[in-house]
This record gives sequence, structure tokens and C-alpha cells, in this order.
Amino acid sequence: MNYIKKTTQILHDEYNGDIPDSVEKLCKLPGVGPKMAHLCMKTAWGVLTGIGECGKLVTVCVFVLISVQEILLNQEMGN
Repeated sequence: MNYIKKTTQILHDEYNGDIPDSVEKLCKLPGVGPKMAHLCMKTAWGVLTGIGECGKLVTVCVFVLISVQEILLNQEMGN
């Protein structure tokens, strides 16, 4: 809750109630890290600055990729 109060005060005082227009400035806000900063840049400004991925999503994608590779390998081997 403390981050929210500090961040809203900074946004009010320094950004006229808006959000910063760069990842670097966003990351200086209390409670905002690179993941959230990249998501904000894409959502608020329509600018892709990086990937704000979810760790769980990455894990699922890796498992899917491994499964697809195993299926393709089995098809090549005639299994």
C-alpha cells in the first residue's frame, strides 16, 4: 500500500497525473520493475520496448516446445 501512495504522489507531482514515457523512468517509481515497465509502455504508449513475460508462461512454452520436438523426432524415426 505504501508503494501505491508514493507512486501516485510522484505521478501527480512530476508527471501531471500521467505515467512516464520510458522504461527507465517507470522503473524509478516505487514498486515498478522492468516487467511492469515494459507492459505499461506497450499498453499506455503502444511502444514495444521489451518483453514483460510471465515466468509461468515461459515454462509452459518450453514444455510445449519440448513436446513438439519429441513428436517430430518420433515421426522421423517411424514410431
